[in-house]
Amino acid sequence: VNFVAGVLTLFLIYVLLTMAFSSFYGILGILLTIACPVFLFWATSGGFETLNLFFVVFVLFSLYRFMRSRQVDRAELLFLSLVLLAHCRYESAIFIAGLLVLAPYFVNREMIGRYRLPTLLCPVLLLPLIWQQHLCFFAPGVHQSEGVRPALYQVFGFGNLADHLGSNFFVLFGLDAGYGFLPAVFILAAAGLYRIVKRMLQTD
Repeated sequence: VNFVAGVLTLFLIYVLLTMAFSSFYGILGILLTIACPVFLFWATSGGFETLNLFFVVFVLFSLYRFMRSRQVDRAELLFLSLVLLAHCRYESAIFIAGLLVLAPYFVNREMIGRYRLPTLLCPVLLLPLIWQQHLCFFAPGVHQSEGVRPALYQVFGFGNLADHLGSNFFVLFGLDAGYGFLPAVFILAAAGLYRIVKRMLQTD
């Protein structure tokens, strides 16, 4: 499954970058992704990381298509893909919060009355995720030891967000050779993200 998800992820990266720039950047995006050792590790593992990455790229792809066309059906595809992404891994629900920045594009007089029933049910489809998180981390009697719960609060607390981001940037910048990351790859990825966002905003 992860191998198939990895291939589909590379394909979506190529399509997204080709749509935004040209086929040259699409091929370059594939090569840079393959050059990332963590991606190769995920593609041969048994976890949900590669599937999660596929839906992350699919969400970005759907968002780009919507921002270019402002069509309701593409907004609906984006909402449904966000629901699927949120169910892949617990931390992926943060992408839904990121969509709030673009809320004026989705919630306005022109759009709100044209959404179909499945789209309006998207919040309901998130209820199993909320129930699962509550049951797994906060419900009494689930964990064998009461000492586990304070540790969970500490690990998943928002107070650690800055520390975790700092650690991730340290790794992605290639400052620790043991992780196999290259600073040039991170800089190119950041530059590509900036250009894609700029291109999307220029469509207004």
